[in-house]
Amino acid sequence: MTEDGGDSWQNVNLGEDVYGIRIIKFFNETKGLVLYITDDYELAIKTTNDGGQTWNLSSNPPQHGIMQISYGDENTVYAVGYSSSIYKSTNGGDNWTLLDSHGTDINLGVYFKDGLNGVYAGEEGDLYVTHDGGATWENNLYTGYHHFYGLNYKGSKILAAGTDEDLYLSDGNGENFELIFNGPGDDQLYDISFFIDNSGLVCGSGGKMIKFSDVILSTNENIQSQSVIYPNPAKDVLNVKNKSAIDQIVISDMTGKTVYSQKNLNSEVQIDLNGLTKGVYIIKINSGGSINTHKFSKK
Repeated sequence: MTEDGGDSWQNVNLGEDVYGIRIIKFFNETKGLVLYITDDYELAIKTTNDGGQTWNLSSNPPQHGIMQISYGDENTVYAVGYSSSIYKSTNGGDNWTLLDSHGTDINLGVYFKDGLNGVYAGEEGDLYVTHDGGATWENNLYTGYHHFYGLNYKGSKILAAGTDEDLYLSDGNGENFELIFNGPGDDQLYDISFFIDNSGLVCGSGGKMIKFSDVILSTNENIQSQSVIYPNPAKDVLNVKNKSAIDQIVISDMTGKTVYSQKNLNSEVQIDLNGLTKGVYIIKINSGGSINTHKFSKK
């Protein structure tokens, strides 16, 4: 524990029977929780209301392996993990209720901006959004392969980061997500932090760190300056919009094989996808010597 911004640290005693700490989350300087593994390799949670001076053992911790935890408010806490599980606590983590568990996939990340509005990430590029505290969820993005480990809110806007160093943004409280940063694909992104001026950092594997300046407020300008594809995922038709006439569009599968190519097109194009199998594809849009690249899923 530190009380001077990390210049010095002191040990915090969680008690006996602690094999390893998995997750530490604090709502403020006094209220927080720790998820850990016991000496018998069981999952346990302890909560604190005094900045870690004393700890209380949760009487019924989640029964599935937990990947991530998020506070909605000082009393409302959410956790996601194995078996597509979603848990909720309404007393700061002392007791937990299973909201949903289905299938064998892993829910990788969760973030709530308050007690009602939040997002969680599935294992196959799914982003689910709720506006009623987890009673109902809407699947508002499916890419087929992304692992979104990094999730964060800024006002009513959601930023998601993960596989291929890609960044997705929703500027409507999770209603629609757009790819705003198409990464080179060498590493994965794991965490997103904002500063007071709306700039921020996204950190990932391989020492990767992406710094952005006011990306949330300038997103509309960024989208207007490049090609946009929608819907994503797409079933029968993929729409392409560009700010000027398109010289060439090339679509390739994940092995690099070209499956579609057309030249000399208007700035708005509809592409028939019925000849493509389900999967993830790369589309390159060449216009005026500039090439914009996007990923999309055919469902």
